Amino acid sequence: MFPAWSPDNSQLVVAGDRDGDLEVSKVYLMNPDGTGQGNLTNHPEGDWMYGQGCSPDGMRIVFGSSRDGN
Repeated sequence: MFPAWSPDNSQLVVAGDRDGDLEVSKVYLMNPDGTGQGNLTNHPEGDWMYGQGCSPDGMRIVFGSSRDGN
């Protein structure tokens, strides 16, 4: 897991199996203390963090995926 801070340092973007699905990695947004966790990429293919994580304006998250064509 390689977390990335949001541009305003209020949240973390992380990839992993935080929901217990050990076969597929997903991307999550959460508070620094681990609360408020939200799954951003609920897809049957694996997703992972790529690069810095967030765009400078905080409106987009950069991630890699095993999805065909995306």
